[in-house]
Formats: sequence, C-alpha cells, structure tokens
Amino acid sequence: MPLVVNLGTAGSRHLKAGSLVGCDQFSQRDMDVSGLGFARGETPYDNVPALIEMPRHFSNLPHCVCSTADSFATHEHALENNGVVDMEAFALARVCVAEGARFACAKFVTDGADGTAADDWRTALAAASIAFAALYATMPR
Repeated sequence: MPLVVNLGTAGSRHLKAGSLVGCDQFSQRDMDVSGLGFARGETPYDNVPALIEMPRHFSNLPHCVCSTADSFATHEHALENNGVVDMEAFALARVCVAEGARFACAKFVTDGADGTAADDWRTALAAASIAFAALYATMPR
C-alpha cells in the first residue's frame, strides 16, 4: 500500500509557533452547505465523513487535528479546533481514502493564524525546513 507524506506549515491559535506536530485527523473548514441541511464541514453526497481519521505516524510527535481551507488563516474561522490550520492536508487525506493509500502528515506551526500570520510564516520557513529535514531523516525507508 503506497504512503503519501505531507510535511507542511500550519497556523495555530493553541500551539506555540515552532512546534512540530503529527496530524491524524483532518477536517474541511471551508465546506458550508448548512443552508441545504448539511452539517458544517460535510460535503453533500460524499460517503467520506467531515472528519477523516488516519492511523498515526510520527509516534515521537504530539498529534492533533488539522483543519484545511483554501485560504491563509489570518482571522477567526468557522471550524475552530485545538490543532492546526493549513491549506492542503484534508484534500490529500481525502485522496488517500479514495485510493487506499496510507497518509503521514506532520505540520510545523509557523504562526498564530492571526493578523501577523503572513510575516510570521515567512520568518519561520528556515526553521521549518530544518525541522522537516530532521524528521524525514528518521523515517523508515
């Protein structure tokens, strides 16, 4: 079974910038068809739940939920959680579910998903790349 690995940056209102976390639950924070009677985060007529759970990888890291949207988070967002927010992990997890692939995801918290997120993200990229290189070196081949 193939393994898809996602190492990326994320914002968080609850985790300290510079934290490296594994993600094993993924939610879609953009989806809102509540006007048609669907729950927030639920994609109409999709048999995959609004919260995708995957087996844990990166057992040496703390794990959390990753909420995904197609925007860079700089303000309050609808599907708040105690984890991280990004722009790609839910879509990657969704494809892995459809294709029967395993999914390993780690996020480096670069910012507070707030008004200074863009500057904080840029500043944290070098530290994120170092953390990811070290994490990748520990992965089994």
